[in-house]
Amino acid sequence: MLQALSKHSYKRSFNGFAAKLTNEEAKKLSSFKGVASVFPRKVFHLHTTRSWDFLGNNQTVKRNAAAESNVIVGVIDTGICPESDSFSDEGFGPPPQKWKGACKVGQNFTCNK
Repeated sequence: MLQALSKHSYKRSFNGFAAKLTNEEAKKLSSFKGVASVFPRKVFHLHTTRSWDFLGNNQTVKRNAAAESNVIVGVIDTGICPESDSFSDEGFGPPPQKWKGACKVGQNFTCNK
């Protein structure tokens, strides 16, 4: 049943899969021995278009299975520094005319072009 519903399979950094399940199916799956967690999909939105280049990465990074095993990822969100090149608007045009916001600088900045 689950194999037929499986949308994606993950085997490089961790073992898992994505599937379309009802709440009842998800609850049943979470009770199986060996299942660490079952959780709904979260939608994330890109906050910057510059990070990949800013970090000096490219899209053909070589994989290393030994380095990718037993990985624990932690994220510490300390906010952002709007002066960072990662958030530069260089190369972008002006904000759309329909944008009605304001671009404020300082500790409580709200620039969200």
